[in-house]
Amino acid sequence: MRHLEALLICDGTSDAALEHPLRWLLSRSGYSGTLAIQTADFSRGSVPVRKLEDKLVAGYLTYRPDVIFIHRDAEKETHTARLEEIETAVSKAKCYAEARTIPVIPVRMLESWLLFDKDAIRRAAGNPNGTEVLAIPSPKRLESMAEPKELLC
Repeated sequence: MRHLEALLICDGTSDAALEHPLRWLLSRSGYSGTLAIQTADFSRGSVPVRKLEDKLVAGYLTYRPDVIFIHRDAEKETHTARLEEIETAVSKAKCYAEARTIPVIPVRMLESWLLFDKDAIRRAAGNPNGTEVLAIPSPKRLESMAEPKELLC
């Protein structure tokens, strides 16, 4: 059985929740080995790590992953612009070339990915056996919403 060490470099601390969809996507794509995903923590160093290329270098040198997932929300940028941003950072951070990189660019914020799972919402609300109808838009409609988090209010 194969083992994969992965590192997730996030936009913000709440994006660590991406670990679960990433595991699901890997299993759906046929990966059947074991998987360890760590979320990069750059807050403990004496010098702040802000640039994406610096995060890639620090992440590789600290965690020594096989794969680095690089998360950037599209926000007001296009998918293409975010992809180019990641590709530029990867090319500048050549010293970690042993690790493969995988861009993770949601069209909408991460929360929109999580709003369509009624069972997960029930568990998060502490009512996993709830039967009340949840008025949740379709995934296609969620991706077209500018602020999907407003549905949670």
